[in-house]
Amino acid sequence: MDRLPVFKALGDNTRYAIYLELARASRPLSTADIADAIGLAQPEGALVAGVNGGTPAAKAGIKAGDIIIALGGNPVKSPRDLSRMVADLSPGTSKNLSLWRTGKTKDVAITIGDNAADQQ
Repeated sequence: MDRLPVFKALGDNTRYAIYLELARASRPLSTADIADAIGLAQPEGALVAGVNGGTPAAKAGIKAGDIIIALGGNPVKSPRDLSRMVADLSPGTSKNLSLWRTGKTKDVAITIGDNAADQQ
């Protein structure tokens, strides 16, 4: 499975991130059949393929297999949506993130970090 890190690249090559690896697909999350099988009303969201240890995503309790369905109250329809939303945030910004886990919606608070601080 290809993986797509979520980050914001700046002119000085600093990266602000929550450090998730998202499943990359040519379509949103999945087919309607898969969404139905896991209990999602719509085949939308960003499937988390992995979470790097010690990162903002890990600190927020996000796990592989979670499906991110909203950030800051805005729906996430695809991994690209999530990447763009994160790119618009600055380090230190805290947002509520809604995810789908084991058939239920779970809300977690996440604070956007920066590459230099979060990868040490």
